[in-house]
Amino acid sequence: QNTNIEIRNSKQIRIPNQKMTKTKQGPGAPSPYWESVVFVIGAFVFFVIVSHFVLRISILISP
Repeated sequence: QNTNIEIRNSKQIRIPNQKMTKTKQGPGAPSPYWESVVFVIGAFVFFVIVSHFVLRISILISP
C-alpha cells in the first residue's frame, strides 16, 4: 500500500505541472490556464495604472 500511496502522490504532483505547461490537455486543464491568464492581465493592468500615476506625479513635480 505504501507504493500505491507514493504513486498517487507523484501523480498528484506531476498533473499540475502538465496543466501549467500544456494548457490544451485533459478536462481540468483550462482552470489553471485561466487563472494564469487572469493573473497576467491583472498584473499588466496594475503595472499600467501604477506607471500612469508615476508619470502623472513626475509631471506634476517637475516644473
